[in-house]
Amino acid sequence: MTAMIHELGLGVSGGKFGTISGFKEQINCFARCRFDIVIRDAEDGTQTYIKAEPIERFKVWFAQNPDQHSFWPSEIVLTEQFYENLKEHAIPYNFQAMHDIQNKPRAIDIYLWTVQRAYRIPHNKPLLMRWKELHDMFGGELSLKHFKVKFPKDLLAAKTAYPELRIEGHPEGYIFRQSPPPVPRTQIAVPNPL
Repeated sequence: MTAMIHELGLGVSGGKFGTISGFKEQINCFARCRFDIVIRDAEDGTQTYIKAEPIERFKVWFAQNPDQHSFWPSEIVLTEQFYENLKEHAIPYNFQAMHDIQNKPRAIDIYLWTVQRAYRIPHNKPLLMRWKELHDMFGGELSLKHFKVKFPKDLLAAKTAYPELRIEGHPEGYIFRQSPPPVPRTQIAVPNPL
């Protein structure tokens, strides 16, 4: 845990308001979360609802002192469905980029969405995201009018963290084009034992 906090570029501190306390709280929130995914098919008007729980079992021991090692092993067991989905569709994101925009929650959401989405856009078919669609995904409690003012700043912060992202403004929203992932794929050569 301490190594991960360091990798995120945060100082490691204990106590009620230290980074360890906040990190533990976020891990516990993630362990309890459930995803309800709704896929709308524009062609036939159908909707598919998917209940996706990422964690099957969660047992983590947190040391009170940041320099103290764990006395008991920790275990996080992912559900089979979530694990298989990660293997099939995961795109690595850059931890340092997350650090650079850590105080901008909407920018983080945009960054994570663009990281997984821009890589999958066909190179010959750019994706037009209209204001209404962007507002549905990232608007939260903002009115559409206020969202249109705030979104470009958050998109710019996400783009700063993901410089490979290819986007352009459009009167109806933004056009997203296929972009390389922020962390390039690596291949490992395994020698044939024969």
